[in-house]
Amino acid sequence: MSYAAAVSTILIAGVVAAFATALIHRRVEIDLRSHHHEVGSVVFLQLGVVFAVLLAFMFSEAWGHV
Repeated sequence: MSYAAAVSTILIAGVVAAFATALIHRRVEIDLRSHHHEVGSVVFLQLGVVFAVLLAFMFSEAWGHV
């Protein structure tokens, strides 16, 4: 993959994400979004902990075989 293809892929993904975000902000009421934001923060915190634990196991395995 060339650098131009990689950069264009990232830019297209960013534009699509920005468009989707703008569309959601226009269509969904603020009360509903704030409720989902409160629930989503707890879920993302748990996912962060799971990712950190898995990453620690990966580093432990990688450095254990040296």
